[in-house]
Amino acid sequence: MAKEVKKYCPKCGTSAKPSDSYCIKCGYSFTGRTKKNKLNFSAILIVIAILIILWIGVRLYLKKPIIPQEIIDFVNGVIKGFTNKTG
Repeated sequence: MAKEVKKYCPKCGTSAKPSDSYCIKCGYSFTGRTKKNKLNFSAILIVIAILIILWIGVRLYLKKPIIPQEIIDFVNGVIKGFTNKTG
């Protein structure tokens, strides 16, 4: 006699038969559900690295500083504001 595998409702934790379409306790629908694809962390890092390399290449090609002065000024202002509040 084969042992029947049970599934559990992800919403309330009630056990259900594999053939059940809905949870008998909370009404959660088991049909039409698919697993969400998890983002591949290493692929995201590769894309970010490529974007940074492209940014540096474009800025060097245009003979401009890699980090624009406006960004440097903004960061310095934030740091000064933070140190004034804590110091």
